[in-house]
Amino acid sequence: MLGTPFGLAKQTIAPRPETRRGPDARLAWGIWIASAAAAAAAAEGCFRTFENFQYYPPTARAKGLLDSGAAGEPLSIRMKVVTGTKPGWEIPYERWAWRFDPARGGNGRIMLDYGSRTCALALHLMGDVEKVLSWITYRTIQHGWTIDSPALAMWKYRDAQKYGSFEVVSSDGMLIRSKYVPEDDWIEITGSKGSSGSTAAARPAAG
Repeated sequence: MLGTPFGLAKQTIAPRPETRRGPDARLAWGIWIASAAAAAAAAEGCFRTFENFQYYPPTARAKGLLDSGAAGEPLSIRMKVVTGTKPGWEIPYERWAWRFDPARGGNGRIMLDYGSRTCALALHLMGDVEKVLSWITYRTIQHGWTIDSPALAMWKYRDAQKYGSFEVVSSDGMLIRSKYVPEDDWIEITGSKGSSGSTAAARPAAG
């Protein structure tokens, strides 16, 4: 398995004749898909993308409760990401730079990068989406970077009276108790018989 910056996906998709298997690549939606697919078609073996957030244990348990019917019919989903601060935690400039470069990381440090994984969960947990409406604020921060926060997206699930929302907030002075990047996200699903959810402050950073 290879976890690469989006802009390096094409270079890392190559034949592996010794095993006759192709590498995995984790890609945010819409980034390098065309070039990655073309490279995969020319390579020997199997190419696949995957969404690692689906396998975070609390989320997997929430999915299990939904599938078992314990919460009844899923009716709505609410998702939120908060970015904050953590004493002594400083990410080197070189590690972050590509994420804020539209040519290498797409247009959206949170809504595209982080959000693509979060929104993939919305599909995984409750099915296909029919309509989406969003408000996204773009702000200039240190190093001249642009961050897409605060933001709010809402959607309607296909052929159903079911809705979801995804909110992003940057609370720069909020202490987030985490082993990793000072970001937290949580999910709440409401069903006809109850609710289920998960939080992820202790989950390792993705990407």
